[in-house]
Amino acid sequence: MKQFKPKIVTTALVIFAFIFISTGLRNDVHAQRTTARVSDRQVEKIIGNIERRSDAFRRSFDNALDRSQLNGTYTEDRVNEFVRAFEESSNKLRSRFNGRAVASGDVENVLISASVMDQFMATNLRQTRVQGD
Repeated sequence: MKQFKPKIVTTALVIFAFIFISTGLRNDVHAQRTTARVSDRQVEKIIGNIERRSDAFRRSFDNALDRSQLNGTYTEDRVNEFVRAFEESSNKLRSRFNGRAVASGDVENVLISASVMDQFMATNLRQTRVQGD
């Protein structure tokens, strides 16, 4: 059975790659005058996409949980904490990017949070709408 990866995880991986490349190249640009660099505008667009997609995901995810056997359980509360952790890590990434202080750890936190939700969804929620968001 093919396991579906939510678009939010894919988008998070793309942003990680862009920021990692951008951060690494910033240090090397002055020494090597390399022109292969991701622009701040491109990173800004990726972060914006993550923010928009995560809002849609949150709504779909909440609806799916409400229709599942987990509704009203301790597990639902714990899962909602994971979603909040993702939102907080995304907000921190945005804030640090705006302050020109983004670090690979910020991107890693977004990826880890997204991965936890992805694993939960693959195991417990197989609703196409949530996985698509």
